[in-house]
Amino acid sequence: MNEPFGRCVALALLSAFFLVAARPAVSIIVSATAFPGALDAWTEAAFAQAPGDDDGDGDDDDDGGGGGPGPGPGPDGPAAGPGGLPSTFDDDGFAALPPDCFEEALLRPSWLEDCEPIRRRAIAPPVIAVTPPRAAPAARRSPARFSPGQLDGGLTAEQDEALPREIVLLNASEADIAALVARGFVVLSRTDEALLGANLVRFRVPNDLSTSEGLAVARQIAQSAIADLNHIYRPGQEVGPVASPPASQGARNGVCTSVACRQRALIAWPQAPNVCDVAATIGLIDTRIDIDTPALTGQRIEIINGITSGRARSNPAHGTAIAALLAGRADSAVAGLLPSARLIVIEAFHLRADGADIADTFDIVRAIDTMLRRQVPVVNLSFTGPANELLAEAVRIAATRNVALVASAGNKGPRSGPLYPAAYEGAVAVTAVSDALRIYAKANRGNFVDLAGPGVGVEVVAASPAAATRVETGTSFATPFVTAAIAAAVTQRGGTPAAAVETLKARAKDLGRPGRDATFGWGLIQAEGICR
Repeated sequence: MNEPFGRCVALALLSAFFLVAARPAVSIIVSATAFPGALDAWTEAAFAQAPGDDDGDGDDDDDGGGGGPGPGPGPDGPAAGPGGLPSTFDDDGFAALPPDCFEEALLRPSWLEDCEPIRRRAIAPPVIAVTPPRAAPAARRSPARFSPGQLDGGLTAEQDEALPREIVLLNASEADIAALVARGFVVLSRTDEALLGANLVRFRVPNDLSTSEGLAVARQIAQSAIADLNHIYRPGQEVGPVASPPASQGARNGVCTSVACRQRALIAWPQAPNVCDVAATIGLIDTRIDIDTPALTGQRIEIINGITSGRARSNPAHGTAIAALLAGRADSAVAGLLPSARLIVIEAFHLRADGADIADTFDIVRAIDTMLRRQVPVVNLSFTGPANELLAEAVRIAATRNVALVASAGNKGPRSGPLYPAAYEGAVAVTAVSDALRIYAKANRGNFVDLAGPGVGVEVVAASPAAATRVETGTSFATPFVTAAIAAAVTQRGGTPAAAVETLKARAKDLGRPGRDATFGWGLIQAEGICR
């Protein structure tokens, strides 16, 4: 084969290959030339979309993908796709060529396209963010208005939530207790006079078991008993600076001249020199109180030591402030809400080695049992902690015996889970509002919240120095306002505490959405006429 003939053969083969590869484009061009407007009609038909169709399949998609490009949710995506290149992706990740590349794709073979880098990017599979799987939640057994947060597994944060290597049982039979002891459990404390059940027993788990394993074994052995960890509860407060006593607690020329006056005016409580002179009976489970502080001297106060033998007594700051707010002298630096009340105080909190005031499930349940045996109609619980099956049972039984347990909702913030005992169905959960009727920023939220009381910048008496006051904030300090209102209503008007609570809900000042809401509950209590 001579050289000219070889060139001709090569040229013919190349031309034939080009014609075959370009046939679709050539045929379209010929059709468009022969029939004017054919290319426009073909293009319109090929890319026609139903209204709202965002992936070019002709139907009305309802997948959140926008007609606009870019990986954005909703009906219209961002103006630009990845890397700022227009029309590279629509919201579904569907490849869509930029307008200036469409004609080139029809008329040129792929190896001659200038838009090749864009095309490769356009047809690359979209990157989809995958949310890592969440761990399955621990099993919940405690009855609550919504699922309680409870420790499980190895209890790495055990000392913050429960006493290590301890469990508590309610209503265990003697045979069950003997079987537990035989397995290696050690009885640490026991009371056999519980109104809640036949007995209340605190155990240390065997050395060969973790705390959670010990609880599981105890539940297997004592199946008729209620068993749980020995959870920890804390008084809630934010302490402000010690302040001088106010010049006047009442109103001067109709204008409040002190914090205490303004807060009581919010709930229509009598102002000094007037007092709510109702001889109610109120229970208080809290820290130690300083009975010698001037606000409490001469008052009708009974103190019961409720801590297990061998434990150190707690600090008196929290308990003294709550006690004086409930039933302090009318002529003290901050007058008590019910200065004529009889106050039964159970000091259930002890001092931990690190200086924190805590109470465990064993002492809290014993204290509630004592209040039930003493037939105290209204009990103030200004503390919070985890869900616990024994505590849940105590709250349930208290409700069946017409005892109102008034508990602080908690100060862990709106994103926190529920805290207890407030979140149990039988308790009255109290949140805190400011003088401006705004919710306390750190107050817990949830469908368990019942009522609100003044709880931001509350002026209370201090345990020491003798005549000083403090400014404290939290749902703990809003709770006594609701407790006092329930106690006064029961004493003055008769009926059950539950009926008094329903009356307060009906008369509350609605501060949130109409009706009950997760922030304010039914609203701010209104006590007008409750003391008469």
